[in-house]
Amino acid sequence: MSEKIPDFHEKAVHSSLFKGRYDWYFCYLKSEKIAHAICLIASQSPTHDLDQLAQSATQIPQTIAYCAAGEATPGMLLADLFCAISLLRIQATQGHIHDDNAKVLVGEYEQIIRKIAASTQPSPFLSVDDFLVPEIHSSEPEELVTRMQNLGLSQPTRQIKDSKGHIIVKDIRDKNGQSKGQNSRMEKILQLVREKKSVSVRDIVSEVRDCSEKTIQRELTHLIAQGFVRKVGERRWSTYTPA
Repeated sequence: MSEKIPDFHEKAVHSSLFKGRYDWYFCYLKSEKIAHAICLIASQSPTHDLDQLAQSATQIPQTIAYCAAGEATPGMLLADLFCAISLLRIQATQGHIHDDNAKVLVGEYEQIIRKIAASTQPSPFLSVDDFLVPEIHSSEPEELVTRMQNLGLSQPTRQIKDSKGHIIVKDIRDKNGQSKGQNSRMEKILQLVREKKSVSVRDIVSEVRDCSEKTIQRELTHLIAQGFVRKVGERRWSTYTPA
């Protein structure tokens, strides 16, 4: 499996989308991994305070892809990145995200901004090996040193914490980072969204009876991050549709 990854990245970089731009492809992958980290933090929140931040983060990889395709401008991409940074700082000020997490993630976005702002020629300092990210195999509690390495982020010096400052401990995972029960539950939720076209969390709870409303919301956040589901509306009026 690992031997095929460099070949895939090489083909992706030289595809009609990225046209040999290693720097753009690097930014695309990095932004996706930052989005995963933000969605992880949002999934630990008992409220919906971080939903807007999670949606902003998941939009950035798409904007980078459209920018590489010439369908969006670098200015539009920079606007999305600065908006995400502002949301991170505001959420930290309001106490919805831990200051340490905000500093790490803002630093990652700033690194992307520097690359985009300086990007005029394909970078000679990157290779396909820079895109390799190890899979999560450990079932032990993960500190940020491990977590950030697995996410492909560049500052493995702090610990991911919840809003109260507690280190987040993840459940036992399979090789894709999800438990088998979670995979099955997410499949049921996705199938329901696709069949009904537009559903609320309560609609899903009435059909998927083996978990709580909070768990359903967390699974929907993961599906949004993966690009399968789109959220319409805010808070209790929110509905979910196929992406």
